[in-house]
Amino acid sequence: MLIALIAGVVAALVARLRGGSLESLAATPFRWPLLLWTSLIAQIAFGAWDPEWLGSTGGLAVILATNVLVAAFLAFNRRLPGMVLAAVGTMLNVLVIAVNGAMPVALGAAQIAGAGVRDLGIKHEILDAETRLPWLGDVIPVPGLRVLISVGDVLLAIGIAWLVYRRTMAGAGEASEPAASG
Repeated sequence: MLIALIAGVVAALVARLRGGSLESLAATPFRWPLLLWTSLIAQIAFGAWDPEWLGSTGGLAVILATNVLVAAFLAFNRRLPGMVLAAVGTMLNVLVIAVNGAMPVALGAAQIAGAGVRDLGIKHEILDAETRLPWLGDVIPVPGLRVLISVGDVLLAIGIAWLVYRRTMAGAGEASEPAASG
């Protein structure tokens, strides 16, 4: 998610430099925003308070459910620029987590990124020979941020950047995508 946030901020800055308006971005007609907010609050709460009674199965259910909420929000807003791509990225992340029980993390890529892997927690596991769909795990090092990202994260970030750029430029004479109907 950090990479998507960074991509969105960079897209907004580029659009502003090209004459775009943050007011246009703020006026984006999102459908079902409560899905996104619910997911965000649940993920923050789960990250801050990881009750033992929930166990790994319950933790996996929370992770999958919150990501499915994000994917649903993106799907409901599919007419907005970049949202289909962001939804595909999110669902790729959900898929690899669901089939493995956690997001696989490549140790070699973690070393390149300078990312620590001592305490992976419930959300991540070491990628090994038993990992299913390993290419969808966190295998792409981002050394400057000291993190690993997945193909799903890349698609999500591109989709978010596309949305932010196009909506910020909507009032600056560039053609904007049609508003979400509904």
